[in-house]
Amino acid sequence: EKSSYKAKLTEEGQAFYQRAKKTLEDFNKLYEFGNSLSKGVEPKLNIAIDAIFPVNKALKVLNNIIEGYPETQLTLVVDYLQNVVSYFVDKNFDILICPIDHLESSKISLEKIFLEEVKFYYVASPAFPLASKEVLTDEDLKKYPQVFVSGNSKIKYGVISDARRWEVNDFFLKKNIIMQGLAYGTLPEFYMTDELKEKKLIPLTNYENFQIAKLKVYAFRNKNIKHGVVSDKFWNALKENYKQ
Repeated sequence: EKSSYKAKLTEEGQAFYQRAKKTLEDFNKLYEFGNSLSKGVEPKLNIAIDAIFPVNKALKVLNNIIEGYPETQLTLVVDYLQNVVSYFVDKNFDILICPIDHLESSKISLEKIFLEEVKFYYVASPAFPLASKEVLTDEDLKKYPQVFVSGNSKIKYGVISDARRWEVNDFFLKKNIIMQGLAYGTLPEFYMTDELKEKKLIPLTNYENFQIAKLKVYAFRNKNIKHGVVSDKFWNALKENYKQ
């Protein structure tokens, strides 16, 4: 069209140009994607993490890796106990982070990295009826509900036999129930750091069987399969960042 001093595209020409431009951009992305696949860069990276593990440090490590591979789609699942293991065993996730006892019955040949030890113990609100009693016995605690996170694991950490039980599906709800003085229970120490400092939660050190339990948390992967470039980089970065 030359109706003005400078030549310009008609509406039809502009529409064609925009479509052609997008097609070229899509082709370039497809070329880059194919090039990445040929170099062993996987299209997907699947990671499952047990909620008992403080994920922030691992997420920083992961972010530093994944930023360099925008073509790799990340699936990150945080779940509890045997539920999180099922993603690894049944859904073939690439990497699993959880306590080692969750995988005791697994027939998969595993490679593992020790990450850290997670502490957890009995806590209650200062408003909990037995919080100020000098000595607490099992019989004392059985009179009140104990709240715990459900899962398919045969191991119920810190569950008192024959006690009244409230079952929830995550630590957030569990912590809030305990803070309201409605029940008592165990929580990972990292999950209640601020509440302990502010004395919104107190350790039940007056309980006669009080102890600080420790769970060793590992990263696992299947040693009998070939892993992609991104998975390998994340695995090696975990080794480096969690050196003992």
